[in-house]
Amino acid sequence: MGHVILRDFFVQRQAPSFADYVRRYTDLPFLVSLRDTGEALVPDKFLTAADLGAPGEHDRFKPVLVDERTGREHVPGGSLGFRFGEEETGRWNLDLGEVRPQLSLLDHAAAEPVAVELPRFDVPDERGARLRRGDTGGAASGRAHRRDRTTAGVRGHVGAVAALPHQQPRNRADGSPPMSTWDVLLWGAAPYATIAVLVVGSIWRFRYDRFGWTTRSSQLLESRLMRFASPLFHFGLLVVIVGHAIGLLIPESWTAALGVSELLYHLLAVGLGALAGICTLVGVALLIYRRRRNGPVFSATTVNDKAMYLVLVGAIVLGLLTTVLANGITEGYDYRATISPWFRSIFVLQPDALMVDVPWPFKAHILVGMLLFALFPFIRLVHAFSGFAAVRYLFRPYVVYRSRAEAQPRRGWEPVGVPGQRREKHDAPRPTRKH
Repeated sequence: MGHVILRDFFVQRQAPSFADYVRRYTDLPFLVSLRDTGEALVPDKFLTAADLGAPGEHDRFKPVLVDERTGREHVPGGSLGFRFGEEETGRWNLDLGEVRPQLSLLDHAAAEPVAVELPRFDVPDERGARLRRGDTGGAASGRAHRRDRTTAGVRGHVGAVAALPHQQPRNRADGSPPMSTWDVLLWGAAPYATIAVLVVGSIWRFRYDRFGWTTRSSQLLESRLMRFASPLFHFGLLVVIVGHAIGLLIPESWTAALGVSELLYHLLAVGLGALAGICTLVGVALLIYRRRRNGPVFSATTVNDKAMYLVLVGAIVLGLLTTVLANGITEGYDYRATISPWFRSIFVLQPDALMVDVPWPFKAHILVGMLLFALFPFIRLVHAFSGFAAVRYLFRPYVVYRSRAEAQPRRGWEPVGVPGQRREKHDAPRPTRKH
């Protein structure tokens, strides 16, 4: 439970309500001293007022935190040491006052990176297993005592995050993970390049290849298999698109406010997502089989079509992998805490670094998806944008097939021309009818 809470509300994203709660009601902000074993630094015990040399009664039972506003150590009231002495009467309850406990030493002036060995809690069959990872430490008040290094916050709290071995030390003030050059290119620059190619390429295609803006349908060449495969693919793809829009654009807090629990959302995402993905995959597989086995249809297949099917099938398969494996079989992954905020941050021109710690199936699915959108203007899938033409269709003038005026009866063989036109001498005489 602690692993899930820390992962969802502190490691993967910073929830203000969670940070405020742990500051006021938990011991997470208290400093932890680090002991040097000769091979590595290991967590020892809470740093207390006695370690700082401050005189007072029962100082060994008064833990210390760092005030975020001043950057200095502070001994808050209400800890264990205030409950035994007469001089501390009235300070039994925790009263922070103007003090704001700091949850990380990353921004502290005396902070420096250190390697810390933490006990692992995710390997029950291996007793005494330890995990070495980076942390931030510093000398408390510049004093050199036997525990000369301290660490603060959730990251240093005696293995509180040891169950997250894939996470790396944070090095930014907002708690986001460090980004390498590849991370910046893939999750900071590539989305904007994809959007630019999609928009500019679509405008160019509409401007210079308007008559090629079509599906180049092969229904006249073969319709027996297509009448089943095409609806299966399109309806499945429609559900997939709606599901992606809901998961990426709608924040988790909005669905919670509507009464949709995490379990219900999870079941809907796995159930409908898997069903729609399977329908889409089966539909596109039948379309590929039809295109390969039917001679005339295969002859009409271009290199762009082959590239389109390759990328499209890759995106569908990876999407099913993330839906079924990551959310259906394994312990699950909350993409709405990382991928969704990153996706929304793109449109406010502030791409977040949350994609760094995302599992590789999700990263591969996103990269293939961006490749598909970059190819969109140059393949037959561009016909999906033709739906916007329906808006213009609503306001176009009517096409008149027959005049509303009553037609005048014609008598015999009248000359072709404008009614009432004067007859010329070379015109054929009108036939007369004998009475």
